[in-house]
Amino acid sequence: MDFRVEADNTRIFRELCIEDETVVSCPQIIDELTTERILTMTFVDGYSLSHTERIDRDGYDRLEIGKAILNNYLHQVLDVGIFHGDPHQGNIMLCKGVPYWIDFGMMGRIGETGVSLMQDLLFSIIQQDVEAMTNAALALGTVTGKINKSRLMEDLESFSTKYMSAKNLNEIDIGTMLTELLDLLADHNIAVSGEYTMMIRSLVTVEGVLEMLFAEIDIFGI
Repeated sequence: MDFRVEADNTRIFRELCIEDETVVSCPQIIDELTTERILTMTFVDGYSLSHTERIDRDGYDRLEIGKAILNNYLHQVLDVGIFHGDPHQGNIMLCKGVPYWIDFGMMGRIGETGVSLMQDLLFSIIQQDVEAMTNAALALGTVTGKINKSRLMEDLESFSTKYMSAKNLNEIDIGTMLTELLDLLADHNIAVSGEYTMMIRSLVTVEGVLEMLFAEIDIFGI
């Protein structure tokens, strides 16, 4: 255990992923009180998002909280290329109505190229652009065998049509969708590297938080 690693993760996340602390925030590391064995940060005076009844009792809007979390997570993945690796409800605190990310022991990184590829893949799925989707999928993974591009395009078109008819999270399971996409690519001899599978696991976890808060949130619209 070296808490300086988590401290560095927290600093990087705060610098690159937090744009407006009145909307979404995270703790600040106290440098002079942080060592290999001691991690010290500012106190988040709040409670876990799992306390949905308390959120309602305190008069906060679950939909707005969900939007803030989703927008920030998409900023992490689609703008920065650095994302929270374990974003379950216990690692997002609510402090005076503002969601705070905590616990940066696990961080995902996909880099600038990965960000561009994820943008291409996501936008092609939403726009149901099969040719762009195919090109993005090929660039995203490693080809491990012979590719039948025509059959790949047919399968991706069916995949896109199946899922893009849904408009909110109570109509679609993001985890199932992404797992099906990975399986589809594997069937076509395209292997996706570990940083992307980590991102998908992270996104599935965020989905669970959003479903708990407000299942009708329009994830594709956002």
